[in-house]
Amino acid sequence: MQKQQVIPGTKSRAIREIDDAAEAYLDVRDKRQRMTEQEVEKRSALEGVMRRHKLREYRSDDAGLSVTLVGQEKAKVRRTTDEAEADE
Repeated sequence: MQKQQVIPGTKSRAIREIDDAAEAYLDVRDKRQRMTEQEVEKRSALEGVMRRHKLREYRSDDAGLSVTLVGQEKAKVRRTTDEAEADE
């Protein structure tokens, strides 16, 4: 979107507080979008490793996590330590 031109001798219509809040939001949104791309890559790598080992379910008490391939072979990962705390 093109910024509105300021005519010399007139007052700016910008509200600095809104400009700052919008810029802060855009920064966070852009970081989240970059992280989403990384998440998709890492999930895909995990799914490949699970298929390579011919596993649909995996649980590691040492690492405190559980991995399950569901649906169209999408990995679902949970921390088993969180499950134990939820039961308490």
